Amino acid sequence: MTEMTLEERLALVIVAHVAMIRADQAKERAALLDRQTHPAMDALERYAKLHGREPDMDAPGDAAAFGGLIAAAGGASISPEMVEAVSAAAEESAQAGLAAANAHRAVSAAMRASGAAEHITTQEWLGVDTETLDRALDAALEEEGEVTR
Repeated sequence: MTEMTLEERLALVIVAHVAMIRADQAKERAALLDRQTHPAMDALERYAKLHGREPDMDAPGDAAAFGGLIAAAGGASISPEMVEAVSAAAEESAQAGLAAANAHRAVSAAMRASGAAEHITTQEWLGVDTETLDRALDAALEEEGEVTR
């Protein structure tokens, strides 16, 4: 394997940093949506305790009873779209976390392949100062548009 150039190493590290930022942001969005729909989850647990099963939302009686439990738990404004958004946000968070883990594994593999000592930091492996690393990260984030530190 040929030795990676500084630009290649820096690009690999920046991809990992951006992936971690994306994963953190996706996790925050999922947690916010989850908190907003928590009354529905409480209602689902209460319904299961009361009836020994989950509600059948196609059965008018079940839907009405479940809706009443949601309202009683403080979630009267929770829409089906919000519940779907929670599911989508959780999936996005999982995918972003996996992408970040894979990017960090790629950096670790490149560091090992270069013969880097186990105790050095990524920045030491790169051989750049903090300002250079920050400028490269800021440029990548600006290029991404929606991703911020």
